[in-house]
Amino acid sequence: MFHIYKGESSHDCLHLVGENAIEVFHVNDYVTTMKPGVITDADRIYAGDGEAPIKKIVGLLKPSSQPVILSLELFNKTLYQQDALLVAKTGLAKLKALNL
Repeated sequence: MFHIYKGESSHDCLHLVGENAIEVFHVNDYVTTMKPGVITDADRIYAGDGEAPIKKIVGLLKPSSQPVILSLELFNKTLYQQDALLVAKTGLAKLKALNL
């Protein structure tokens, strides 16, 4: 999600990627008050806490005949200071709440 925004790419182009070409997709979120040229890896937040069109993006990946693994990817220093298990459980709960 983050790299699509950071690279100013359109998520609508994901359908151009060949079927089964994406096996693992990194999931995170961002706020659009930080422009693509300014936002950094450290600004990634939990999926569902920002403005990324997560459901739409994941929906574009679903036509695959094999499951796509969603990997929570956060480089947020505030989250690094927290207990890793708590961060993992919180991230999983937020992903499940999105009903992907």
